Amino acid sequence: MILTNNFHHTRVQVNLRGNTFLSPRQVRRAWRALCGIATCPCSDGPTGTGTRGQQHLDSVPITLTACPNGSVVIEQETQPGASPHAPQCP
Repeated sequence: MILTNNFHHTRVQVNLRGNTFLSPRQVRRAWRALCGIATCPCSDGPTGTGTRGQQHLDSVPITLTACPNGSVVIEQETQPGASPHAPQCP
């Protein structure tokens, strides 16, 4: 999976190993590669990954959701009008 930051024009490849989440270590590594500046307002949302802009997995739009333990859940975006559900944090 490749995460991107369209503000800094950076990309990082993350190995999912069949998982539907990023470990806290993978989140930190992605953040350092995509931005790494603690005071930079470039990234989207509170996931801590340093991503900005639409993210995709196998050409399918995805949503990244932060979990309390520092991991990030990867989910396909829901269709408009679909009922939202809570992510399953590891």
